[in-house]
Amino acid sequence: MRKKHDFSKGVRGPAVRTSGQKSRRGSPDHGIGPDEPGDWPLTPAQIREIDRRVADLDDPVRYLLVSWMGPHCSLYYNVSDDVYAMNDPGAGTLFKRRKVAESIKRALGRRIQIVECRTRQRKGARVPVLSSLDKHPKKR
Repeated sequence: MRKKHDFSKGVRGPAVRTSGQKSRRGSPDHGIGPDEPGDWPLTPAQIREIDRRVADLDDPVRYLLVSWMGPHCSLYYNVSDDVYAMNDPGAGTLFKRRKVAESIKRALGRRIQIVECRTRQRKGARVPVLSSLDKHPKKR
């Protein structure tokens, strides 16, 4: 049998505290003091690491794994699903580091090429922008 609840007392709101009780939420001066981890100064190595990560996020260059099937057909590899997306670079995986793309390429085979592309932010996601040279295989 289901338990019936009595909602006649209204909706639960903020708790009413009597004087002398402390709030469970942090006060405005929370974290101030030498014993709080949030107040420890950053080391130079930590500052360099943060700067490197920010520069990495701001860099628009990414790498795609592409298999050229013909003049109007290309397959872009998506690592998370282990599938190829046909003629849709936005569905392929964008790699920040070329070495990572090269290691995946070695696992996939010789017909895969690495294409360097620029990206833009659209609706909160990185979208590859390919030039007309990147959309066709290079002549050898």
